[in-house]
Amino acid sequence: MHIPGKSSDINLEWIKSALVDQQEFRTDKISGFTAEVIGEGIGFMGEVIKLVLEYSDDVASNQGRTTGDDNLNVILKLPTQSSNRGIGEITGVYEREVRFYSELQAQLTIRTPTPFQALMDPGDDPEKLLALLRFINRLPVRVIGWLFWLGRKLPRAERDYALLLEDMSHLRAGNQVNGCSTEDAKIALKSMAVFHAQYWNNDAIEQIPWVIPLNLSAKIGHAVFQDCLPRYIEANKSSLKPGHLELLDWLNNNATELILQYTTLPSTLLHGDFRLDNIFFDDEKKEIVLCDWQTLSHGPGALDLAYFLSASMDNNADEVTVTQLIEYYRAQLANHGIQIDRETLEWAYQAGMLIILHRVIPAEYQDMLELVGDRGHQLAITWIERVLQKLEHVELDEIL
Repeated sequence: MHIPGKSSDINLEWIKSALVDQQEFRTDKISGFTAEVIGEGIGFMGEVIKLVLEYSDDVASNQGRTTGDDNLNVILKLPTQSSNRGIGEITGVYEREVRFYSELQAQLTIRTPTPFQALMDPGDDPEKLLALLRFINRLPVRVIGWLFWLGRKLPRAERDYALLLEDMSHLRAGNQVNGCSTEDAKIALKSMAVFHAQYWNNDAIEQIPWVIPLNLSAKIGHAVFQDCLPRYIEANKSSLKPGHLELLDWLNNNATELILQYTTLPSTLLHGDFRLDNIFFDDEKKEIVLCDWQTLSHGPGALDLAYFLSASMDNNADEVTVTQLIEYYRAQLANHGIQIDRETLEWAYQAGMLIILHRVIPAEYQDMLELVGDRGHQLAITWIERVLQKLEHVELDEIL
């Protein structure tokens, strides 16, 4: 099937062909469509387009629906047309999400958008790419940084990718900049625990070559962090506290060792971008639908936990509330047969927060990734502030 390279390549014939096996869409009666770009400033690697399908009058009246009804919409996800496309290709995020929806999504016990099509051009064998990543990870950080810079400069043959997904816009969308209530956080953490428990210490995930283990990203991530750290400190020197500078210096010297020690904990499948902008809340069922599976990996579940809490709970959330949410996640794991002691999870959460800071600073203070619109910058800045605030009481001497 033809894969559209950009939104302007979409036509009625392609939509009908893509949905022909989905009986509920009555493709023989689709008479037109309109396309609306959504989610601007939310994602950095993809272009998300809502396709509102138009039906002949007899179908609309017979089914009691009108044009624009959520049931007549589908979501098309394509690689971004911005300069971020190259980074997306290098890091494999497009292939990973297509493979998730075509090979893994049906096995999950939590809700995700239903895929109608998951398409991509042929590429390299994931086993070979994983072997290359293992080789690179054995090199010194400075050499890795140079190779990564070189890889960005070399021309790459772009592949086409397309996902046609269930539209979830009839549900309440999360908003990372605004944060969420404790009640919403518990609903999200309940699904997170279900997801993690399904793959906890499951050797099968290590046999999936396109799901990258966390430890293989340690040195590459640190090379990027070291490149960005001076710019971050210079841009924020008037607001950074002495404790913040000490924390950043500690990360600069210890982040790789921290990640490698972190990955000795029990491993599970990680969403990798578990934040409010990728969540829809089904208020009637009190559950979430989790979207955007580009950064799927495997490692300790507490990393998703730290990621979500650092991004979603604003600075008004006190330590008691955060501690209660961590304990809630632990209790939900126990409900599914996964036992982890309170002290270990607390350490894993704090170490995970340090790893999140190590990742988020480069999101704003690098020259590789274009943050589209004011919201993208506000999101990154707010996130860094929330993480720093939550790490102010961490005893660095006790982390390693």
